[in-house]
Amino acid sequence: MSEHHPNPRERRIQTRYPVDLYAKVRGRNQLPAICRVKNICNGGVLLAPNTSEPELPFQPGEHVDLHFDLPDAQSMDPVQAVIEVVHRVDRGFGARFTRLLGDGRSRLARFIRERVAQQQRTIDPDSNPTRARAREVLEEVGEQRLGGMVDSLLETLVDELWQYNERASSDAERALISSEIGLLAKAVQDESVSRRLMRELLDSLRGMGTASADKGKSQSNSPGDSAEAGLQLVDQDEFEVWLAKSELANRLEEELHEPLDMLRTQIGGLFHGDALLMDPMALAGVIERVLSEIGVGAQLQRLALQVATSHLSRNLGSFYRELLHAWTAAGLPELSGTLDSAASGASNPQAAADAAASISESVPGSGDPGAGVEPTPSAGPQVETDASRSKAAAAGLVAGLLGNYQSPFSYSGRNRHNRFYTRGRRIADLLANLPSGFQMPDPDPNRPLRELVTQWLRASESKKPDAPADREPVMSPQVEERVDVTDRLLSHMLADPTTPNQLKSLIKPLSTRFLSMAVTSPKGLADTNQPLVKLINQLEHLAMYLLNDDGSNENLKREYEEVVKKLVESDGRDPKAIDELSGRLNALEKRTGSEYQGNISNWVGICESRERSRVAREEVRGELNAAFAGRRMHKVVNELLDLGWRNLLDMVSANLGSGSQRWRRYWELLWTVHVMTGGEGESSVRVLELGTLVDGLREALAYIGTDPILVNDVLGRIETAVRRSRASLDREDDYLRFSLIPPDPENEPERMPAKVSPSDWQASLAEVEGLPLGTLVWMRGKEGSKALRLIWRNEDGSRLAVTDTMGKKVKVLRRARLAETFLRGQARAQAPTDKRIVTRAADAALSEMQERLQYHETHDPLTGLSNQRRLVGSLTQLLLSHAGASDGHALGFLELDRYDTLTGTFGYSVGERMLTAVARLLEGVLSEAVCLAYMGGSRFGLLTPVMDREHAMEIGESIRAGLTVMPFDLQGKPFRISGSLGIAMLVGDNSSPEKLISAASVACLAAQREGGDRVILFREDNELISRQLDHMRGWAQAEDVIKAGRRKLRYQRIVPIDPDGELSPHCEILLSVYDDQGMPLPLQSFIAAAEAFNMMREVDRQVIDEALKWVSTHPGKVREIGGVAINLSGQSLSDPGLLKYIRGGLERFRVPVEMVSFEVTETAAIVNLDQAAIILEDIKSLGCSIALDDFGAGMSSYSYLKRLPVDYVKIDGSFVKDILVSPHDREIVKSFNEIAHFMGKRTIAEYVENQEILELLRDIGVDYAQGYAIEKPQFIEDLP
Repeated sequence: MSEHHPNPRERRIQTRYPVDLYAKVRGRNQLPAICRVKNICNGGVLLAPNTSEPELPFQPGEHVDLHFDLPDAQSMDPVQAVIEVVHRVDRGFGARFTRLLGDGRSRLARFIRERVAQQQRTIDPDSNPTRARAREVLEEVGEQRLGGMVDSLLETLVDELWQYNERASSDAERALISSEIGLLAKAVQDESVSRRLMRELLDSLRGMGTASADKGKSQSNSPGDSAEAGLQLVDQDEFEVWLAKSELANRLEEELHEPLDMLRTQIGGLFHGDALLMDPMALAGVIERVLSEIGVGAQLQRLALQVATSHLSRNLGSFYRELLHAWTAAGLPELSGTLDSAASGASNPQAAADAAASISESVPGSGDPGAGVEPTPSAGPQVETDASRSKAAAAGLVAGLLGNYQSPFSYSGRNRHNRFYTRGRRIADLLANLPSGFQMPDPDPNRPLRELVTQWLRASESKKPDAPADREPVMSPQVEERVDVTDRLLSHMLADPTTPNQLKSLIKPLSTRFLSMAVTSPKGLADTNQPLVKLINQLEHLAMYLLNDDGSNENLKREYEEVVKKLVESDGRDPKAIDELSGRLNALEKRTGSEYQGNISNWVGICESRERSRVAREEVRGELNAAFAGRRMHKVVNELLDLGWRNLLDMVSANLGSGSQRWRRYWELLWTVHVMTGGEGESSVRVLELGTLVDGLREALAYIGTDPILVNDVLGRIETAVRRSRASLDREDDYLRFSLIPPDPENEPERMPAKVSPSDWQASLAEVEGLPLGTLVWMRGKEGSKALRLIWRNEDGSRLAVTDTMGKKVKVLRRARLAETFLRGQARAQAPTDKRIVTRAADAALSEMQERLQYHETHDPLTGLSNQRRLVGSLTQLLLSHAGASDGHALGFLELDRYDTLTGTFGYSVGERMLTAVARLLEGVLSEAVCLAYMGGSRFGLLTPVMDREHAMEIGESIRAGLTVMPFDLQGKPFRISGSLGIAMLVGDNSSPEKLISAASVACLAAQREGGDRVILFREDNELISRQLDHMRGWAQAEDVIKAGRRKLRYQRIVPIDPDGELSPHCEILLSVYDDQGMPLPLQSFIAAAEAFNMMREVDRQVIDEALKWVSTHPGKVREIGGVAINLSGQSLSDPGLLKYIRGGLERFRVPVEMVSFEVTETAAIVNLDQAAIILEDIKSLGCSIALDDFGAGMSSYSYLKRLPVDYVKIDGSFVKDILVSPHDREIVKSFNEIAHFMGKRTIAEYVENQEILELLRDIGVDYAQGYAIEKPQFIEDLP
């Protein structure tokens, strides 16, 4: 006897079918028990033991294994499942499926479809309001979201298939594939294929539950499915396509099983087993069928299904989840209690079981006895037909499922319904109301400032009497970003070693004021015109005069502390108080700076004067030594020198120079005295009358103020000596041998200290010589470190003058002494900077972000090698280094043969294992390579030093041979790997990275074209290279396309993500090119060929002309979409005539400049960055905006952003498309957004393919979005 629970939650929406099927059930550590399946539905079963068997020993909440027979013409194997016991029923129990193994789900659905067909129901499905509402929900979501997903999928298929075509193994294969891709591309551009896909998918959603039997017949899960009984032979191509469909379905089933199982449960139950056509296998069948109808062959169908897998794994899950949320929202208001109970299932298993078991159906005739999940009330009258209860039950099902559903794509923006955004002004008011004297806690990386502010915000909101209980206050993305940036800046300001301690002690009390300013000002702390920022900069300037607490600047210190105190106590919202403090600081800063400048000017003058005297004295010493050293000299001449004659020579030399007339006259007088007194030396000097000589000596000594008495005494002895010499009465005792005059102690040569290595000594000397004026030198003493400022250095750098921080005292140091103090750790230097504290902190924060991202930007996580960005960057740096440095290097591209076939047959995990093995091989063979890179797909790049062409070929052959012998097994059997390697030498005039990359790529393609497993060196006289170039010219048809103008322009909208952000939309102009038959050509290959033949300038000019003409003829439409952005190639950025051409076009077509902007890719500007910056500055001066496209795709994103005058930063789509599933990409996008915003740029995210990506970008704070979730590209010629 079944228990009866008169509860409206017992009513199910899943139809139960009475059966009697053999089954075995087994619990953990138990023997199997034989039982029978009494009824079954998509959600679960009712099990009962045989009459002769004991009752089944399982309790609610237990998980057990179930094997049961299911009548099925396609398989005789039992269905295997894992079930959860919901409740006991007599001797058995009701259970729900938690997992159906293998093909169990599809077999169960097929069985139910057959049962539905057998019952031949006559009930009008539209008479049930729940089903009608469900179809409305399905159709509504499908119309809103399927279009963007389908268009994005088709564009991706075309792009990926064109890339595959380049790697075709033969011309015949390439020709066949090209024609089929052309058919597909044309169908995509004329939208016929997208309309066909959309029609079939939407029809399936509209017709749910109306033709179950027919749908069951039309769906096929294997190549052998047909109306014919028995086995049949399957065509090989058909089998491979079916295999590709199965691989696509299996991968999607694995990755999206949670939302997919939920959809199947609700749709299968509500529509009596109908399968959703958006199921992976069914969707794969639709794609195959549509491709076949276009004319795409089996090989390309297989490739398309492989390509579609990655795209669908990103976007189909988002579509499933939107269906679930829309379904829930359709009936949620009437069953909030059911949702609450279901949502609490994680903590209360019984409640979860009750919620799951509460689902019943209100369709007349479906209350068959013997329910699946829970026993049904036995009486028919218990079945209610009230429409509102049916609707509530349908919503209750999804509500219960969603309550236990944990999405793998979880992020903070998912639960937007139960919270509201708080803007910056609210945060500022909250901070202003903090208690007086409140200080922020010390920076803690484990507890960001954002969490602290959120805690305050929640506490504040909870105190409001009208605060909604179910809504949680959350900072808006822009405010959250500013809080994070402020947190970083405050941390860097406190950690800055150049910031004076007096200022650091002020930063913490002002932290809340900094934060308030950051969340309310668009530029935040980066705005140097903010009053608080100006005050901090002024205080830092003054604090630099107070580095030494030695009591020498008491007045300044007292005034500084008074201002600081008033600033801390002032009301940050009172502009008058801030202005008053600023005025006081201006006066104090001006007075102190004037005093300091006067002191420094005075000391510099004194140092210069002393240095001239020192140099002159040393010069005179040299002259005296050269003239008199070792010669016989009268003692009275030596007395004359000591009396002051040498000082006279020193003074005149210092003031007038040793070449002056006066100095020569005084030198000649000295030499005359020496000769006339009998000294050794040339006697060719003019002999003076003795009186004249004495008068000249007297006058000169009087010039320097020598004592007259001493002068008369010495001059008297000179007269006597001259007379005795003339009379030959001189005595030997009156003479001496002149000894070398030693240098003054301060002029002694520099000596290396003991126990110091020559290299360390030279490094220390070089450090001292490199100190710029203004450097702070911290000298360590007994009482601590003292700051001295370097104010002067002599001409040869041997002497330096330092003063205290106010310039009141000076000290001249010899270079060797200062070098020794540095070497022994007794001094350290702090370089001067013209940047203030906030700017320094901003630079440090940006550099930190860049360093954190640099590895991820330039390395491949799978192989550990560099990526394409780093390879191109390394090549560019090598080419831009000094002349000849790049010679002796080679660039190579290695493409693995048959890689696509391998991954298509054995799966991507095998391919990844192969790529990793090849990476290790390359590292072993090329240990001295400049760069080894994995470039995506099956291509590797290498940049390595070589001696000559022969050596390059030897290296290539070593790689090729290493691949062939490298151990690699597939399913236990050895597999031979081979590759095609193309090499280009970096010699001669090949100074462009584009030319070298093109050459290496052509050589690689030529090696593939010849069958692979070979090495080809690029030489234009090589027959294989010539054939490949001819093939490329004929295939790309770049020149013909350009001359014939076979192009069309499309536009794709770029819209603000936040509709309240007061930002204006615009669109990007996209190029499409065609062959002479009107078939679309692959754009990337066309651009590569046009660049190789130097034709991209002409392409850009044609696009500029056509775009400006369209803007001129459609002014209303252009203003509606906000303007156009035109792409510029790298070749145009080196075109000196570009500016004139653009200006002429704007004038000729009379286009408003504000309606036109330009996009330049980061990699396009990489070679001639300076020239690109100049050209872009000129374009911007016209009034046009500039966007930096593909940001993050190059080597030096941050430096480009700093140097190029851009207004917008377009974050590369490779980081955006996987943002839902990749925390790494999510962090990179967040950091890019913060960097760009801090530098005053707006951000645009590319490749926005679905609504979940768009919502996450809104949470991150990105400004604009572009992609199929917004709008697919449209031809401008189709606009009205």
